[in-house]
Amino acid sequence: MGRSFSGIARRPVFQKKDGRQSGWITSELFSFRYKDKTHTEELVLGTMKFPLGDLVFKAHTPYSRPSSLHVLVEGGEEVRLLLLGRRTPGS
Repeated sequence: MGRSFSGIARRPVFQKKDGRQSGWITSELFSFRYKDKTHTEELVLGTMKFPLGDLVFKAHTPYSRPSSLHVLVEGGEEVRLLLLGRRTPGS
């Protein structure tokens, strides 16, 4: 029996293909790489067996490795990244 039938959770919601899309990714499925040439960072999504892609970004504030993150895509063009984790000391 599913979680929604047991009363633990709500029924699943199917998202539309247009508009705002989001995903919650845990630390097993991402890693960070720093690029010296461009002074930007790269978020690598997926695993070695199932790579999902890379997101290039510039960190405007210092951060520590997050435990999970939210990726938001607005209308297929703008990508927002929300890091969920502990703040670095002094920030």
